[in-house]
Amino acid sequence: MTLRAAVWCVLAFGVAGCERPRPECAADLDAVDHTGDGGERPLRVLIYTRATGFRHDSIPKGATTIAALAMRLGASSESTEDPARITEDSLAPLGAVVLVSTTGEPLGAESGPAPRALENFVRRGGGLLGVHAVADAYGCGPYTRLIGAVFRSHPGNTRVSTCFTEGDHPAITSLPASFQWQDEYHLLHNFREDNRVALRCLGVDGVERVPIAWYRNEGAGRVFVTTLGHAAERFDDPRMTDAHLLPALRWVLQR
Repeated sequence: MTLRAAVWCVLAFGVAGCERPRPECAADLDAVDHTGDGGERPLRVLIYTRATGFRHDSIPKGATTIAALAMRLGASSESTEDPARITEDSLAPLGAVVLVSTTGEPLGAESGPAPRALENFVRRGGGLLGVHAVADAYGCGPYTRLIGAVFRSHPGNTRVSTCFTEGDHPAITSLPASFQWQDEYHLLHNFREDNRVALRCLGVDGVERVPIAWYRNEGAGRVFVTTLGHAAERFDDPRMTDAHLLPALRWVLQR
């Protein structure tokens, strides 16, 4: 772990080694499972990159990569770090929101309007694509429910592991059944039972296969999260761009 990462872990969690305590979340009795017609979404994508926790150097490359992939799908895109952009009205015309390593409190206070606006957007038919460290935020509430897990730690830091596809989601069907990949592999707390795993990679013990990418329907919308993408050069690999992120974006847009 770099000195910067170690300092961030201690400041954020009060512990060394980025071992985040398991959050204990009370049931949200105000949560409403909004539904809609679903179907194809508008070809407009919002790329959101605000990080108030550890800020990854790969964020700019990740954002420009997503913008290029959106263009390949015929979609327009815009990038922002302004939480005021995340409102019920401003999200309504969009097809999908892409979060790129949005750590800490990226949408403002957990109890504020932006996290609930994003949740409502997805449940009413919008798409959500999360890239890399999106689970390293909050711990409870609407944002966490959408992501479907909470970051715990990344033992071994950046390393080469063997990854295995699982199932037949479009975001993994063009990948080899198993392949070598260098990245930062996250362990997770509070992994939602209805998440469907698309990709697993070997943990530091070389035995356990830990969930790395997952997806699910959320109301009338769709959520896909991949924790790959720690380093900027990961976005130069066509396995990441063409075989993984492009079909994931197409899927959350219901195209």
